[in-house]
Amino acid sequence: MLNDGEVDIVIATYTITHQRREELGFAGPYFTAGQSILTGWYNESLVRSEYDLIDEPVCTLEDSVAEEELQWMGADVTARSSVDDCLEMLDDGDVVAFSADNTYLVGVVQENPGEYRMVGEPFTYEPYGIAIDVDDDNFRMWLNDLLETAYDDGRYEQAWTSTIGDTLEIPEEGLEIDRYVR
Repeated sequence: MLNDGEVDIVIATYTITHQRREELGFAGPYFTAGQSILTGWYNESLVRSEYDLIDEPVCTLEDSVAEEELQWMGADVTARSSVDDCLEMLDDGDVVAFSADNTYLVGVVQENPGEYRMVGEPFTYEPYGIAIDVDDDNFRMWLNDLLETAYDDGRYEQAWTSTIGDTLEIPEEGLEIDRYVR
């Protein structure tokens, strides 16, 4: 969408990767997610960390960084197109866990109190960035300035607290903006 001129900017749960940086410019990162694990509230399988997923059936989202990571770890991966599909598999006992970026899983926990829980710690590094045209250094720098200002004046913390603050603590180290130059 960005490369064909359909849009000028993408603000989403969009991980900055080396491969994507070849084709896109990125402001940020504005958030660092990590692949995490969701189980049923009672966690009968006793999954406590990513190591408990080896040789176990796990659902994740299609074409995600999580899918590659789980396969590399040795989990029995089933990839689905939606969060709801993975939750259905978890509810039916077809998988022992649903693994995705913690941003997705936090939403599931918040929307379904008492049904699901996140276990263990995030086990990947997923820096989310704002994607723009690869050659637009001025716009990227302006966006980075905007992110830093929002962090410094408290708007970042206010947004965090009003959305995921009940489930994830705000990072103590603050934003680590990557001001690379092409």
